[in-house]
Amino acid sequence: MTIKSYIAGADIPANRIVKFSDDNKVVIATSPFDNLAGVTDSLDVKAGQTVDVFALGEKDIEFGGTVARGDMLTCDSNGKAVTAKIDFTVLDAISTVTSINSVEVLTEIKARIKDLAKNTIGYSKYNAVSGDISAAILK
Repeated sequence: MTIKSYIAGADIPANRIVKFSDDNKVVIATSPFDNLAGVTDSLDVKAGQTVDVFALGEKDIEFGGTVARGDMLTCDSNGKAVTAKIDFTVLDAISTVTSINSVEVLTEIKARIKDLAKNTIGYSKYNAVSGDISAAILK
């Protein structure tokens, strides 16, 4: 298990996914496209206080939606864990254009998978629903 202490850049509830702010503090992650730093300890913290952030190993996390065991996790707009999904919007648009070849489609798929892997915090150890606090395996 990897745990590191940081200064909270804002109030952060317990068991939430955080990201680094511009001043090297941690704040709640609000987008699956944030560079996720880890998951906070089981205590709420106020801005300016020290917060322990777990970055590797098993850690309880608050869920923001229905998640199946083994689902890759990212954050919702409140720093809660949700299932990470690939955005296929661009792929759907590409598939309607007849002049696009399969190499371009495969290149786009690889880029989407790379984005998904980069923007995940780990995976769910158990099935969970919104509001549950349950174990995740952080990567």
